Amino acid sequence: EFQWVLDDPNINKTFRKMVIRQTHDLFTTHHNHSAPDIHLDSEVKKITNYEELELKKSKKKDNFFAVMVLVGELYNDALIKRNIVYKGVFDALLPPKNSQLSEVDLEGLCRLFKRCGKKLDEEGTRYVDKYLQKVQSHARRFTFRTKVLVDEIKKLRGNGWTLKLEREPQAKKESSRQGHHNSYGGHGTGRGNDWKHRLERQQEQLFDQLQSLNTQMTTVKCELEQVLTPALINVNTQLMQFQQMPQLLQMPQNQLLFYNLQQSQLIYAQSILQHNLLYQELEKNLKYTQEIYRQVTV
Repeated sequence: EFQWVLDDPNINKTFRKMVIRQTHDLFTTHHNHSAPDIHLDSEVKKITNYEELELKKSKKKDNFFAVMVLVGELYNDALIKRNIVYKGVFDALLPPKNSQLSEVDLEGLCRLFKRCGKKLDEEGTRYVDKYLQKVQSHARRFTFRTKVLVDEIKKLRGNGWTLKLEREPQAKKESSRQGHHNSYGGHGTGRGNDWKHRLERQQEQLFDQLQSLNTQMTTVKCELEQVLTPALINVNTQLMQFQQMPQLLQMPQNQLLFYNLQQSQLIYAQSILQHNLLYQELEKNLKYTQEIYRQVTV
């Protein structure tokens, strides 16, 4: 069954080609996340149950997002080149090639930026500037949520591609409390109105932050369950095949492949650990923000 591995003199190039081909197949399969026939079931009958249809749409989007994350991870691990990310993904999802650009497409590109934006920047800030500008330009004609997602990418890049939770400074909190006191202390309606406007803005900001945290938690969970864990299982399976057939390691190219698999195993294991820690941190920040939100909406 594995004789072709022994016979292939260029096993590393073959392995890279297989990765690229499989990634292309996944992208081709899942990038059409809103197909015209999405309202039909496996028997080509119209789905009449609203929840069932929404679940199908959600799974389609999650699969598409998972492919975006996979592309980013493959690029981070140097299994695909930068031009594949830009020409094969960004150009394919953005106009003019994609005349039916949607909010899901833009969100997918934002997730790709989150996954590998740091390395893309290290290899050429000019290209990141170009494509981030394109994404931002197209986001203007979509909903507020999409604009926020793109703005988050810009902030993330400004923070060196490191996620940071913005918390209200203590001085601002004290000022807000003082404004609240003045509004009910007979110091004039002007200050009371100012405090009301500040409170409304704070409520809006906290609500947006809650939505952002929920989105991030969903993304992390999806990446864990649909990308990283299956990838680690796949790598472990391949390593087990080498252990079952030690004669494969007699060839130098197979030794390099075995080493690369071991490195991938370590990378995926570390990434899973980081994702679990990030999920816990997001969960903690979510509880903190929810408590603040409850306080300002009382």
